Amino acid sequence: MSVSECVWGYRNGNFRTPHITCLETPPNSRSQINALIGFLIAVHITALLGIVFIYYVHRRRFRNGNFRTPHITCLETPPNSRSQINALIGFLIAVHITALLGIVFIYYVHRRRFRLVQSLSVRFQFSENLTSSRLIIALSTLQLMTFLMYGMAKVYLNSTHNPQKDDIPSYHSNMLAIYLISEYTLLLPLITMLFLMRAKQTRQSEIRSMIQVKASGAEGWANYSNQLQQQWNC
Repeated sequence: MSVSECVWGYRNGNFRTPHITCLETPPNSRSQINALIGFLIAVHITALLGIVFIYYVHRRRFRNGNFRTPHITCLETPPNSRSQINALIGFLIAVHITALLGIVFIYYVHRRRFRLVQSLSVRFQFSENLTSSRLIIALSTLQLMTFLMYGMAKVYLNSTHNPQKDDIPSYHSNMLAIYLISEYTLLLPLITMLFLMRAKQTRQSEIRSMIQVKASGAEGWANYSNQLQQQWNC
């Protein structure tokens, strides 16, 4: 079973009882959802085991590493481990780009299927999925840009920077770029709350605009045609 089947499984879902939350799933789609949850759990466990494996492989290298000059930050790595660190950074960037492309693909699939769905409950689920996808895409893009700056600065310090010959301002500027990861992690909850507040305001304004729209006469027909056109173009 593919991920696309899990995504499209909501399209023709029929609920036995009314539901007011998008966390509920149609009975005929629960097996696909359970399979998707199991797949995501397996991916998280595999990633965690990979991190633990990398830690134990490089623990001896870091413990016995010899630095050319004294350092006061744990972001520095010993010279005999820098090639592996550069390879790991490149691998993480490739995985992040692949995941971001996958999220964008799922977003456009939801957006295309949204106008084909007739059930009101399923349309609400697709609308919530689109909102969540926009949040994930925005955060993933910002995180990718931050990690790209971190990776370039880290590779520069590992490959070409010489603390004994290079100037101090160049070193400090690259160290500031490396600390962007910590700053982004600190600002992530604030960014998420601002996005959710904006999404809530947008939803409320759309509801108010729909309530105030006239539904009779020539103006009502014009409003209906406009909404129908927007639905087919979304």
